[in-house]
Amino acid sequence: MKNFPRFFKPTPLLCALAAFALCVLMPTSESIWIDEAQTYLFASEPTFSSWLARLLNHPWSEAFMPVGMFIAWAFEKCLGASEWALRAPNILWGWLGVAAFWRIGRRLDAPWAPLLFAVQPYVWFYANEARPYMLQIGLASILAMFVVEIAATRRLGPRLLILGMAAAWLLAGSTLFGILAVGGVAATAAFLWWRDRFEVRGFIPIAIVFFILFSLLGGYFVRCLSRDAKGAKLWPVGVQNLAISAYELAGFSGLGPPRDEVRDILKTKGAGALVRRIGAAWIPIGLLAAGMIWMAWRLGRKPRSHVDWTVAALALFVLAACVLSTFCLALVAKFPVWGRHLAPAFPFLCLLVVVALRQRDDSALRKGDGVAMALLVACWFGSSSSLRWNQAHRKDDYRAAASHAQIEATQGATVWWIADYEAGRYYIKHLRKDEPTTAGIVHLSVSSPYGKKLETLPKPDVVLMSKPDISDPHAHVREYLGAANWTHRAPFKAFDLWTPQIAPSEASD
Repeated sequence: MKNFPRFFKPTPLLCALAAFALCVLMPTSESIWIDEAQTYLFASEPTFSSWLARLLNHPWSEAFMPVGMFIAWAFEKCLGASEWALRAPNILWGWLGVAAFWRIGRRLDAPWAPLLFAVQPYVWFYANEARPYMLQIGLASILAMFVVEIAATRRLGPRLLILGMAAAWLLAGSTLFGILAVGGVAATAAFLWWRDRFEVRGFIPIAIVFFILFSLLGGYFVRCLSRDAKGAKLWPVGVQNLAISAYELAGFSGLGPPRDEVRDILKTKGAGALVRRIGAAWIPIGLLAAGMIWMAWRLGRKPRSHVDWTVAALALFVLAACVLSTFCLALVAKFPVWGRHLAPAFPFLCLLVVVALRQRDDSALRKGDGVAMALLVACWFGSSSSLRWNQAHRKDDYRAAASHAQIEATQGATVWWIADYEAGRYYIKHLRKDEPTTAGIVHLSVSSPYGKKLETLPKPDVVLMSKPDISDPHAHVREYLGAANWTHRAPFKAFDLWTPQIAPSEASD
């Protein structure tokens, strides 16, 4: 196999099988967190009509993900609602991406392409999220394959056209940002047709059908915007969004600090402090980046095929168009965009890496190129393994916090749950909302009238708080507990456990 050193030359079949197997390892059974709880809301609806009613009235960003929310609902009816079951569909979307990159590898004479896709930490992280991001990656991979097929064969038959159109419609239906990637792919396809004037068989009837489908989807999105459905605007939009998104897309997040620590540093100390915190992780990142630039420069000096240059230029165009338009839209809407919102652009970044590393003429390659590529794969897999198995990268531990709350409640304590209500309800079925009158577990929304009248409520015995900037944005609860000399510690990931301070006399007793 080309581009690998002699001591490591797996067969194309082995690469594909290894990539498929890796996808099975990606989902876990760890606790769900805030975003995944929103998916569970849709998945747990008992009937399609109740699911549709929730979708048409939902005020948050899930309303812009109708395809993803429907798939979550359908799979929940087959697999159940455990943490792993909610994430299990991502295995299929990972396989979809692997299959697309296997086809890309066949066209570009790079049979290791599916393995390169499957070891990328960005894929591992979002395959472990009960959200539509992995679905978006899989569908966008089909669009990347669509571009490569047209560029390589200079023809567009009805099967490929239907596949591309269907992937584009489903991608747009799984995220509003998907429309930006679809637009970039449509522009590249139009350019290739204008340049080569190839025949597009069956275009008119297929185009009419999908024009109707896209019109219906567009009408639905207009309805969502008209009723002011939106995502949470918890951060200002700035350079840090672009920097963290690039860091995540590059695949080194498993080598740096956990996401919740990145979040806290950015909130309190800024991007400069984050660069210092990442520290030693920048060394392998810098070395690998320098190696990639050197390989791209060296290989770029050699004769390249017409298809190589075409695919690289088109992939770069789609990637740049998707990223830049997404951030421009974020600036206008004042919506903070992060790496997960760029899932439709990710496969085109992978495609660029494949083209950069691919070389037809074995005699022109030095052994160092293969070694560098093997090191890149090893580094990415190491980062992915850290995201998957390192406890530091675990999600917010709602499961452990809820278990502690229930133990306290069974002993007669009143527990204030200052955290996400829906994630709490996933583990605490009897969680009450804004009813702090008797013993039990009470979700206290600080945006409610209780926020400024905490002293009038029955005194809690235990307070569990997660991400105070979201759950206690005006610090009402923290001021109340501080005035009462309560102490807190962090026994669970992303949670603070507040308890009354024990007086010295009580401690001695």
